[in-house]
Amino acid sequence: ARAPPRHSVMVKKSVKRFKKMDHVNVVRIHDFLDTDEEMGTCMVMEYVDGANLKWYLMNRPYNLQERLLICVQICNGLQYLHDQD
Repeated sequence: ARAPPRHSVMVKKSVKRFKKMDHVNVVRIHDFLDTDEEMGTCMVMEYVDGANLKWYLMNRPYNLQERLLICVQICNGLQYLHDQD
């Protein structure tokens, strides 16, 4: 059997840590599947309905209050992640 690539091993370790995390502003990661060369790898994440942030910022009417709220939510999620170490 082939040795797993170093990147794959690092991702698996990170996913193991992330699976324990739960915060409203962080997308949940459920699993990381590293099968064979034919199937490849797959990260199983929480489904988040709606458009991505780039689309939202480009297509929504400019509203400073909404954009500040988004910034606060991003910062809250990042702070949570940093507090986990």
